[in-house]
Amino acid sequence: IFINNPELNGPEINCGCVAFRLDDVQDFYLNSVQKEIIKQFQDRNASLTLGIIGQPFGKDQQFVGYIKSLVGSQGYPVTEPAIHSWDHQDMTKLGKDAQFKEVNDTATKIKQIFGIKPQTFIPPLNHFNNDTLDVLRALDITHISYHVHTSEPPPFTKSTLYHFPATSSTSSIELQGVTPWRDVDGNKIFEEIKQAIPYYGYAVVNMHPYEFSNYTGLYTDYPNATQIQQLDLLIDKVKAAGYRIVPIEDIDKTVQSSVQSPLPKPMVNQTVPNCNCIAFRLDFVSDRYLNNVDLAIIKLFKDKGVGLTAGVVGREIGQNAKVVLALKERAGNNNLPLKLANRGWDNLDHTQYDQEIQSASIKKTEDKIAGMVGTKPLIFIPPFNKFDNSTIAALQENDIRYISSSVALDPGPYNLQDAVPFHIPQTAMVTDLLFDDPFYKGTINDKALAKIKISNNHNGFSVATIRAQDFAVKDGDVYKNQVDTQSLQSLESLIDFLKSSGIKIVTIDKIPAEANSQKFPSWVKNMYSYYESGAISPDEMRNAIDYLITQNIVRNN
Repeated sequence: IFINNPELNGPEINCGCVAFRLDDVQDFYLNSVQKEIIKQFQDRNASLTLGIIGQPFGKDQQFVGYIKSLVGSQGYPVTEPAIHSWDHQDMTKLGKDAQFKEVNDTATKIKQIFGIKPQTFIPPLNHFNNDTLDVLRALDITHISYHVHTSEPPPFTKSTLYHFPATSSTSSIELQGVTPWRDVDGNKIFEEIKQAIPYYGYAVVNMHPYEFSNYTGLYTDYPNATQIQQLDLLIDKVKAAGYRIVPIEDIDKTVQSSVQSPLPKPMVNQTVPNCNCIAFRLDFVSDRYLNNVDLAIIKLFKDKGVGLTAGVVGREIGQNAKVVLALKERAGNNNLPLKLANRGWDNLDHTQYDQEIQSASIKKTEDKIAGMVGTKPLIFIPPFNKFDNSTIAALQENDIRYISSSVALDPGPYNLQDAVPFHIPQTAMVTDLLFDDPFYKGTINDKALAKIKISNNHNGFSVATIRAQDFAVKDGDVYKNQVDTQSLQSLESLIDFLKSSGIKIVTIDKIPAEANSQKFPSWVKNMYSYYESGAISPDEMRNAIDYLITQNIVRNN
């Protein structure tokens, strides 16, 4: 493919494109829903990859005829038939011969119906192993698409077997919800697309027919108008952003037309530091709302001897002696690491105000916390994770060293060396880590560890946000100021597991030092400690790092 474009044979490629993948395509089940989904892509001149289950496909002539008319059309948009196995068995539970039959029988059927050989394999449940890859190579299948939650793909380089996993999903399995599938907000998917393209070189969005069906205890063959509309909006937003929508089999080919103006890649020619750590961020500690739950969470981290960052809204703290005492005891004791973070005076979107008002909100809260516990907060957690340039200027004005928003609103790459302030956003909710995600293998703790390692590899760190209501007893729709013991035990189990797995649990302000200790000598940590304590200024720290690099004492990789 790249003979006429030798630059594409370099280490990493970026297509600047998005593929949408509809799994579980089959006869006589939610056909109207499947057709409605496909129609949205046709109406918007957007390509689509169809994951076809071989055994239950091919007898419904009306449905098959509709897809056949699209597959046979010339040019764009392309409707790509892909192999999704013969009968949707977990490939990792089958031997190599059985896997070969699953893939080959479906490929043969697709060739018989559509007259083309499929080039993409979508493993059921997104599970595959080395035998699967051997089978694909033997059958000359050139693309595999699973999910990044199952396995991190190899770098996007020239290959005979391309790995283009889904980087987003339009829903996730809800094990205890009203419906088996929980819809994912389209804005969140779009943010994930924007993050995936510079990191992986592409984005793939995974869909299932059920997500777009009306659910009445059972899935019905009636499209859910709201979900269809959300899909329309997502497609339009992707196209408006300038991303080309292609089938999975064309991701590597699309690179030829986009290589002249590739999208920027994070950390170009640099190694992303990895702190091998996680910070837990307890949001909105207050005098009144669920304070017993807040205190139980704080005590848990104290008993475990691990770091916790607690966000405080100035107006909501200072009147409850029990809460103030607990914060003061821990925030003032370096052996029991609790770092208080400034969340502004009121729990309001600070971007609605100018720099002067934002700065006053931050300063007022800073003074209150310092007067209450004797330590000045150096971390800012913006309410609703929203911030703007005026926020950053206000932080610099108040000598706040760290800002912790969310990766969706503050995408990387992240400078963990000499930023002012350091951007260390939330990478997950703790409920996401404690969710028994079906896209990962192992115990809940195993799955949480896998997610943390992925974040550490991508971002250099992990930050998990804790909300008191997620660990409170719930009475109907009302949260009681009482600890849900089982939920807190799950968090305790995760903390123990992470410690035993070698993952450090630190406060947000410790992350740059931990990350740079992997790249710089361990004694350089002392310099970050001076910075964290306010003993040296941001300019002094930056000058020190620059000096070490220019003198070849340390290297900036």
